[in-house]
Amino acid sequence: MKTKFYLISGIILLILFRNVNAQNIELVVLKNSIKIGNNLGELGKGLQFQKAGPMLYTPDDIEIDNKNNFYICDRFSKTIYKYDSLLNLIYEKRIDDESFKGILIQVDDKKIPLELRYYVDLETDLLGNLYALMGYMGYYYRMIKYDTEGNLIDSFKLEIEPKNLRVYSTFISKDKILIATGLSNIFSEDEEFRKQKTFVYDLDGKFLGRCNTYFEDFYGNIYNTNTLIKGKFLVEQYLPSSDEKIKPTSELTLSNNLYFEKPENSSGELMAIDTSNNIYLIFESPFSLKIFNFNNNKVIEIIRNEGLQKFLEKKYRIQIPNSRQFLLSPTGEIYTYGFKTINNNENLWKEYNYNELELKFIKIKILEK
Repeated sequence: MKTKFYLISGIILLILFRNVNAQNIELVVLKNSIKIGNNLGELGKGLQFQKAGPMLYTPDDIEIDNKNNFYICDRFSKTIYKYDSLLNLIYEKRIDDESFKGILIQVDDKKIPLELRYYVDLETDLLGNLYALMGYMGYYYRMIKYDTEGNLIDSFKLEIEPKNLRVYSTFISKDKILIATGLSNIFSEDEEFRKQKTFVYDLDGKFLGRCNTYFEDFYGNIYNTNTLIKGKFLVEQYLPSSDEKIKPTSELTLSNNLYFEKPENSSGELMAIDTSNNIYLIFESPFSLKIFNFNNNKVIEIIRNEGLQKFLEKKYRIQIPNSRQFLLSPTGEIYTYGFKTINNNENLWKEYNYNELELKFIKIKILEK
């Protein structure tokens, strides 16, 4: 249920803003960790190398459902793991696809598994079903669906697939799947394509229509962003379509706007929405969290002067990724994740054997909103 915002134009209707002290953030490292190896529940099965820097082991994707279960897709074996909120294994399922059969391809002077050319984006719905969108070299390949027990739902298939298009984000609302796409060259996208670059489906895969890139909350309100206003980051809220048809935001009624003063040379690392319809934007360095609360018409800001990456590496000896750093559960819990050595080594910038590393999760607790 995660997403990224894309930009369109808009009008300011309402502004309300307040600061929250940085001491209202608490970092909690989960006690359990996930190992890399060949045992049940471990990542990296079938690795083709012995040593690498920690970040090379980063999974394709991580998702959290509304019961705070974690789903991880291993980038090497294309195996999906489901863990509970304490990181106890519930199941592991290898994606059954002809492309993931141990095929090796020649790249430069070595052979690598074909799986590494694919990526998997995981999403969940409010019923606990899991969706896996597979892409190849950035382009859409296929989407599959699993039930709450991890069984493949054979009847699921997207009615009209976004073939030959790049996939930039996938989002699942209360009752819809939204897949934001793009052309191979963004400069060749005309205005008509931008109005219909997102494919929309119901949760069974029935095609509902196309629209510009946005996402919706659990009441059907629609959101997108606009940074055309100098020095400000704006989130726009639109009312649902009155006839329930999929339409671009240019044909919807603008209901409300919230914004904050945007720092120079900064960009958000995570945009997502929880079941209370709070919208989250996170900056990494210096760490800053913005929460757009349209129910109370305010933007909450929490700032930490130090970058989170450097802090976690220095205090906990955990190295977190440079991209896709943050995870948001549907209930509004925020996590980051990264690797540390089982011996708690200080130097995380050298190569390690896979059995020397473990994946850790850190909860970012907001003590006051």
